[in-house]
Amino acid sequence: MSLVPSHSPAHHWTTVVRPRRRWRTGAWRSGIRADLEALIRLVDEGPHPTYLVGGLGLAVRHDGFYRNHADIDLAVFVADLAEFTAYLDDRGYRLGRALFGMPWFPSHRLDVVRPVSVDEAVADPDNLALRVYRRGGRLSHLTRRTDFMDLLLMTGESGHVTMHCYGTAVPMTDFLPAAPVPGSRQLLLPNLSYKQHLPSGWRRQRRDLARLGLTSQA
Repeated sequence: MSLVPSHSPAHHWTTVVRPRRRWRTGAWRSGIRADLEALIRLVDEGPHPTYLVGGLGLAVRHDGFYRNHADIDLAVFVADLAEFTAYLDDRGYRLGRALFGMPWFPSHRLDVVRPVSVDEAVADPDNLALRVYRRGGRLSHLTRRTDFMDLLLMTGESGHVTMHCYGTAVPMTDFLPAAPVPGSRQLLLPNLSYKQHLPSGWRRQRRDLARLGLTSQA
C-alpha cells in the first residue's frame, strides 16, 4: 500500500522519520533546552518576529518542563510569510504540507510531506498540516525538534488576530502584548489569554493549561 496520496507526484514528497519523544528518559530536559536555544538563534537572525505557541510555548513560561515535548509550534502572520520562508530557504529549510503521518515503532514517527509555495499556503491558510522542515532526500531521518516544525498562519485585522488553523478570531488584547522568550529578541510568547479562546482536544493540552491555571474551549 502506498503511503502517498495518488494526487501527489512521487518526486515531490519526502518521507521523514523522527523521534516521538513520549518518554522522560535520559537527559530529556537538556534536549528540550538545546533545541529551544537553536530555535532562538534561528528566529533572532530572521526578518520578522515569530510566535512560539503550542505546548512548548506554555512550558517556557514556568521553570522546568514536566513533559517531553515532541514538537515545536510556530505562528507567523500571513503578511510576513514570504520573507520568513525565503529566510528559512537560505538556511536549508522547506515550506511543506504533511500528507500522512503515523507512529513508526514505539520510539519514532513517520511523516510524508511535500513542498508547497507561499501562494499555495496562503490560498489555504486554515490547513492544519503546514510544516517547515530541513531539506533532505526522499527519506530523511531528522533528530532535532527544529528540523521539523508545525507552522500556523495568522491574520490581524479589525481588532482581532485570526488563528487560521483553528478558524478562531482572538481579540487583539488577548493575543498582545507579546513577550520575548528569555534570551531572545524575536521569538515571542503571545499574551497567555489567547489560549482560552482555542479548543484543547487532547488530554495533554488540557494538562498543560491546568498547570498554568487556565481552561480553554472544549
